[in-house]
Amino acid sequence: MGMDTGMQDAANLGWKLAAVVQGWAGNVLLDSYHTERHPVGHMVLRVSHALLTAVITGSPVVRALRGALTTVAHQLHVVDAHAS
Repeated sequence: MGMDTGMQDAANLGWKLAAVVQGWAGNVLLDSYHTERHPVGHMVLRVSHALLTAVITGSPVVRALRGALTTVAHQLHVVDAHAS
């Protein structure tokens, strides 16, 4: 998720910088970068934290739920247990 977000950030900023440098847009266009990209980065951090917490938790309830979801995912062939 983080790498995808970084690539999207670069593309967003890249076209805006090009537009300003080439005179197609004013500097104010660059001000929209934070407004557009910050919420995405914040969401990625929240999801990453939640996933990591679920993986390393010591809670028996969460571990049981994680195990059940893993079993169902394998049965539905959502994940490939033999992938390398």
